[in-house]
Amino acid sequence: MTQIVFLPGLLCTELLFSYQQENLAGNYSSKCLVLPDGITMEEISGVLWEGISGSVILVGLSMGGIAAMEMYRQHPDRISGMVFLDTNCRDEVEAVSAERYKLVELAKKIGPGEMSLRKLLPFLVHPSRTGDPLIRNAVYDMAEKYGLNRLRSHAEALSLRRNYSGTLGSVNCPVLIIHGKEDKLCPKEYHQHIKTLISKSRRIEIDNCGHLSSLEKHDLVSTHLNTWLSRYFPL
Repeated sequence: MTQIVFLPGLLCTELLFSYQQENLAGNYSSKCLVLPDGITMEEISGVLWEGISGSVILVGLSMGGIAAMEMYRQHPDRISGMVFLDTNCRDEVEAVSAERYKLVELAKKIGPGEMSLRKLLPFLVHPSRTGDPLIRNAVYDMAEKYGLNRLRSHAEALSLRRNYSGTLGSVNCPVLIIHGKEDKLCPKEYHQHIKTLISKSRRIEIDNCGHLSSLEKHDLVSTHLNTWLSRYFPL
Protein backbone atom coordinates (compact mmCIF):
# COMPACT_ATOMS: atom_id res chain seq x y z
CA MET A 1 0.00 0.00 0.00
CA THR A 2 1.25 3.48 -0.88
CA GLN A 3 1.92 5.49 2.26
CA ILE A 4 1.18 9.20 2.73
CA VAL A 5 4.08 11.03 4.36
CA PHE A 6 3.43 14.51 5.79
CA LEU A 7 6.41 16.90 6.03
CA PRO A 8 5.97 20.01 8.22
CA GLY A 9 7.92 23.18 7.55
CA LEU A 10 10.37 25.35 9.46
CA LEU A 11 9.53 25.66 13.18
CA CYS A 12 6.64 23.21 12.73
CA THR A 13 5.89 19.76 14.14
CA GLU A 14 3.33 16.99 13.66
CA LEU A 15 0.67 19.39 14.93
CA LEU A 16 0.71 21.19 11.58
CA PHE A 17 -0.91 18.21 9.83
CA SER A 18 -2.74 16.58 12.73
CA TYR A 19 -6.20 17.43 11.37
CA GLN A 20 -5.42 16.16 7.87
CA GLN A 21 -4.03 12.88 9.23
CA GLU A 22 -7.00 12.33 11.51
CA ASN A 23 -9.49 13.06 8.73
CA LEU A 24 -8.13 11.10 5.80
CA ALA A 25 -11.18 9.86 3.91
CA GLY A 26 -10.15 6.27 3.38
CA ASN A 27 -7.99 3.55 4.80
CA TYR A 28 -4.72 5.24 3.85
CA SER A 29 -1.55 4.56 5.78
CA SER A 30 0.12 7.79 6.89
CA LYS A 31 2.89 9.20 9.02
CA CYS A 32 4.27 12.65 9.75
CA LEU A 33 8.04 13.14 9.74
CA VAL A 34 9.39 16.32 11.32
CA LEU A 35 12.41 17.45 9.35
CA PRO A 36 15.61 16.18 11.03
CA ASP A 37 18.64 18.30 11.81
CA GLY A 38 20.90 18.91 8.81
CA ILE A 39 22.72 21.77 7.13
CA THR A 40 21.75 20.84 3.55
CA MET A 41 18.48 19.80 1.98
CA GLU A 42 20.29 16.78 0.53
CA GLU A 43 21.27 15.60 4.01
CA ILE A 44 17.83 16.24 5.49
CA SER A 45 16.02 14.43 2.69
CA GLY A 46 18.45 11.51 2.81
CA VAL A 47 17.64 10.98 6.48
CA LEU A 48 13.91 11.22 5.75
CA TRP A 49 14.22 8.43 3.19
CA GLU A 50 15.79 6.21 5.84
CA GLY A 51 12.46 6.23 7.70
CA ILE A 52 10.38 5.28 4.66
CA SER A 53 9.89 2.01 2.85
CA GLY A 54 8.15 1.43 -0.46
CA SER A 55 6.43 4.08 -2.55
CA VAL A 56 4.99 7.26 -1.02
CA ILE A 57 2.78 10.25 -1.55
CA LEU A 58 4.58 13.28 -0.10
CA VAL A 59 2.63 16.17 1.45
CA GLY A 60 4.88 19.09 2.41
CA LEU A 61 4.29 22.65 3.55
CA SER A 62 6.90 25.39 3.07
CA MET A 63 10.30 23.86 3.92
CA GLY A 64 8.53 20.50 4.00
CA GLY A 65 7.58 21.07 0.37
CA ILE A 66 11.20 21.89 -0.46
CA ALA A 67 12.26 18.65 1.27
CA ALA A 68 9.73 16.78 -0.88
CA MET A 69 11.30 18.29 -4.00
CA GLU A 70 14.74 17.11 -2.92
CA MET A 71 13.34 13.68 -2.05
CA TYR A 72 11.93 13.48 -5.55
CA ARG A 73 15.29 14.47 -7.00
CA GLN A 74 16.94 11.65 -5.05
CA HIS A 75 14.38 8.88 -5.68
CA PRO A 76 11.75 9.85 -8.29
CA ASP A 77 10.84 6.19 -8.82
CA ARG A 78 9.61 5.89 -5.22
CA ILE A 79 7.17 8.80 -5.31
CA SER A 80 3.62 8.22 -6.56
CA GLY A 81 2.32 11.74 -6.00
CA MET A 82 3.07 15.02 -4.23
CA VAL A 83 1.14 17.79 -2.53
CA PHE A 84 2.88 21.16 -2.18
CA LEU A 85 1.44 23.64 0.29
CA ASP A 86 2.64 27.25 0.56
CA THR A 87 6.14 26.62 -0.73
CA ASN A 88 8.82 27.81 -3.16
CA CYS A 89 10.88 25.78 -5.63
CA ARG A 90 13.49 28.45 -6.32
CA ASP A 91 16.80 28.96 -4.52
CA GLU A 92 16.99 31.59 -1.81
CA VAL A 93 18.05 35.20 -2.22
CA GLU A 94 20.71 36.50 0.16
CA ALA A 95 18.46 39.09 1.80
CA VAL A 96 15.99 36.43 2.93
CA SER A 97 18.78 34.33 4.42
CA ALA A 98 20.11 37.36 6.29
CA GLU A 99 16.71 38.05 7.84
CA ARG A 100 16.32 34.41 8.91
CA TYR A 101 19.72 34.44 10.60
CA LYS A 102 18.55 37.48 12.58
CA LEU A 103 15.57 35.45 13.76
CA VAL A 104 17.91 32.66 14.86
CA GLU A 105 19.88 35.17 16.95
CA LEU A 106 16.70 36.50 18.51
CA ALA A 107 15.54 32.95 19.28
CA LYS A 108 18.79 32.40 21.18
CA LYS A 109 17.85 35.29 23.48
CA ILE A 110 14.11 34.82 24.01
CA GLY A 111 13.41 31.28 22.79
CA PRO A 112 11.97 29.97 19.49
CA GLY A 113 8.37 30.16 20.69
CA GLU A 114 8.45 33.77 21.81
CA MET A 115 10.43 34.77 18.72
CA SER A 116 7.78 33.17 16.51
CA LEU A 117 4.96 35.08 18.20
CA ARG A 118 6.77 38.42 18.18
CA LYS A 119 8.29 38.34 14.71
CA LEU A 120 6.87 35.57 12.54
CA LEU A 121 3.17 35.30 13.39
CA PRO A 122 2.08 38.23 11.12
CA PHE A 123 3.79 36.44 8.21
CA LEU A 124 2.49 32.98 9.08
CA VAL A 125 -1.26 33.51 9.29
CA HIS A 126 -4.01 35.72 7.91
CA PRO A 127 -4.30 39.08 9.77
CA SER A 128 -7.69 38.05 11.15
CA ARG A 129 -6.06 35.16 13.06
CA THR A 130 -3.03 36.73 14.72
CA GLY A 131 -5.02 37.10 17.93
CA ASP A 132 -6.59 33.63 17.85
CA PRO A 133 -5.40 31.87 21.03
CA LEU A 134 -5.53 28.43 19.40
CA ILE A 135 -3.32 29.60 16.54
CA ARG A 136 -0.97 31.46 18.85
CA ASN A 137 -0.60 28.48 21.17
CA ALA A 138 0.03 26.14 18.23
CA VAL A 139 2.72 28.40 16.74
CA TYR A 140 4.41 28.81 20.13
CA ASP A 141 4.26 25.14 21.09
CA MET A 142 5.52 23.92 17.72
CA ALA A 143 8.47 26.31 17.76
CA GLU A 144 9.45 25.37 21.31
CA LYS A 145 9.31 21.65 20.54
CA TYR A 146 11.21 22.20 17.29
CA GLY A 147 14.03 23.86 19.19
CA LEU A 148 16.89 26.26 18.62
CA ASN A 149 19.45 23.77 17.31
CA ARG A 150 17.13 22.55 14.57
CA LEU A 151 16.21 26.12 13.66
CA ARG A 152 19.88 26.99 13.33
CA SER A 153 20.71 24.03 11.08
CA HIS A 154 17.61 24.48 8.93
CA ALA A 155 18.35 28.18 8.41
CA GLU A 156 21.64 27.06 6.89
CA ALA A 157 19.97 24.37 4.77
CA LEU A 158 17.46 26.84 3.34
CA SER A 159 20.14 29.38 2.51
CA LEU A 160 22.17 26.76 0.63
CA ARG A 161 19.34 25.05 -1.23
CA ARG A 162 19.31 24.63 -4.98
CA ASN A 163 16.73 25.84 -7.46
CA TYR A 164 14.34 22.92 -7.99
CA SER A 165 12.67 24.27 -11.12
CA GLY A 166 14.60 21.82 -13.30
CA THR A 167 13.73 18.93 -11.01
CA LEU A 168 10.02 19.76 -11.09
CA GLY A 169 10.14 19.97 -14.87
CA SER A 170 10.73 16.21 -14.94
CA VAL A 171 7.86 15.30 -12.59
CA ASN A 172 5.27 13.06 -14.22
CA CYS A 173 3.24 11.97 -11.19
CA PRO A 174 0.05 13.74 -10.02
CA VAL A 175 0.71 16.91 -8.03
CA LEU A 176 -1.65 19.10 -6.00
CA ILE A 177 -0.64 22.68 -5.17
CA ILE A 178 -2.48 24.44 -2.32
CA HIS A 179 -1.73 27.91 -0.97
CA GLY A 180 -3.29 30.72 0.99
CA LYS A 181 -4.34 33.73 -1.08
CA GLU A 182 -2.77 36.04 1.50
CA ASP A 183 0.45 34.05 2.01
CA LYS A 184 3.12 36.72 2.57
CA LEU A 185 6.07 34.31 2.59
CA CYS A 186 5.18 32.27 -0.51
CA PRO A 187 2.87 34.39 -2.67
CA LYS A 188 0.68 33.29 -5.55
CA GLU A 189 3.41 33.74 -8.16
CA TYR A 190 5.54 31.03 -6.55
CA HIS A 191 2.74 28.50 -6.93
CA GLN A 192 1.85 29.60 -10.43
CA HIS A 193 5.48 28.94 -11.35
CA ILE A 194 5.36 25.42 -9.91
CA LYS A 195 2.10 24.81 -11.79
CA THR A 196 3.70 25.73 -15.13
CA LEU A 197 6.52 23.23 -14.55
CA ILE A 198 4.38 20.14 -13.84
CA SER A 199 1.96 18.87 -16.46
CA LYS A 200 -0.10 16.71 -14.08
CA SER A 201 -0.72 19.43 -11.52
CA ARG A 202 -3.65 21.37 -10.12
CA ARG A 203 -3.40 24.62 -8.16
CA ILE A 204 -5.92 25.63 -5.49
CA GLU A 205 -5.91 29.06 -3.87
CA ILE A 206 -7.64 29.42 -0.50
CA ASP A 207 -9.25 32.76 0.36
CA ASN A 208 -8.64 34.50 3.70
CA CYS A 209 -5.65 32.31 4.42
CA GLY A 210 -1.96 32.92 5.05
CA HIS A 211 1.12 30.69 5.04
CA LEU A 212 0.09 27.95 7.48
CA SER A 213 -2.88 26.82 5.40
CA SER A 214 -3.17 23.33 6.93
CA LEU A 215 -3.55 24.94 10.35
CA GLU A 216 -5.64 27.99 9.45
CA LYS A 217 -8.06 26.32 7.02
CA HIS A 218 -7.60 22.77 8.25
CA ASP A 219 -11.01 21.50 7.17
CA LEU A 220 -10.82 22.98 3.67
CA VAL A 221 -7.28 21.74 3.09
CA SER A 222 -8.38 18.31 4.27
CA THR A 223 -11.32 18.31 1.85
CA HIS A 224 -9.11 19.25 -1.10
CA LEU A 225 -6.54 16.61 -0.14
CA ASN A 226 -9.16 13.88 0.18
CA THR A 227 -10.76 14.80 -3.15
CA TRP A 228 -7.38 14.62 -4.88
CA LEU A 229 -6.49 11.31 -3.23
CA SER A 230 -9.80 9.74 -4.21
CA ARG A 231 -9.27 10.78 -7.83
CA TYR A 232 -5.69 9.63 -8.31
CA PHE A 233 -5.22 7.04 -5.57
CA PRO A 234 -8.60 5.36 -4.96
CA LEU A 235 -8.61 2.54 -2.44
